[in-house]
Amino acid sequence: MRNCCPGSASSASSTPRVASPRQDIVLLVVGPIGAENLSFGTLATHVQMPDNSTSTLNGPDLAKSVRFLEITPPSIDKQVFLIVPSQLDGEEITEGTIIQRVKEYLSDNRQDYPYVDHVLYFKETKAHYNIQLEPVSSYRSALRDICNASDSTLHEKVSLVKTVGDESGIPGRWKPLSKAQQFTFEVTENSALDIVRKIVARN
Repeated sequence: MRNCCPGSASSASSTPRVASPRQDIVLLVVGPIGAENLSFGTLATHVQMPDNSTSTLNGPDLAKSVRFLEITPPSIDKQVFLIVPSQLDGEEITEGTIIQRVKEYLSDNRQDYPYVDHVLYFKETKAHYNIQLEPVSSYRSALRDICNASDSTLHEKVSLVKTVGDESGIPGRWKPLSKAQQFTFEVTENSALDIVRKIVARN
C-alpha cells in the first residue's frame, strides 16, 4: 500500500511549506452484522474481510481491527483507501466506538490528513439479526470531527447504502443524515466499484 503513512518530517524552515494537492480519497465503511459491508470491502479490494471471530474492535492491537486497504478502480486517477473496521456485534461495539478508534488510527498513521473523505453506512437487511444501532445524534460530534465537516455539510460526507430489494425508508436513528445520498448495492464487484467511482467524482 502506497502513501498510507506520512514520510519523515522535513527540517524546520522560516518559509511555510505549500501542501501539494491531495491525490487520494479515504472512505470508511460502517455497518452491523447482516449488512453487506464486508462483502463490499471484499469485492472492492479483492481482499477477504475477516469475520468477527478473527477481528475485534475492542482488541489491544488497533491495526488488526482497522483494515486500511487500497483499491484502484478503473478510470480513476486517484488512490482510494477503504477503511473496513470489524462489524458491530455487541453492546460494547457501537458506531461511536468505531469512529473514535478510526480517528485514533488516522491520527497515528496519517498525520498529514487524519480524516475520512466519505462514510458509507450499510443498512442491515437481514431482520432476524435485529441489531439496534446507536442513534447518530449520540455521536454526531465525533462523526463531524472524523469527516472534517460542520453540521451543515455533514450530509455531504455520508452516504446510506442498501441492497437490492430493500424498499424500506431511512431508519429513525439515522434521521440527522436524511439528506445524505443513497446508493443501492447489488453485491457485485461492478456495483461496489460504481459506488466508489461516484463518491470519488464528488471529492
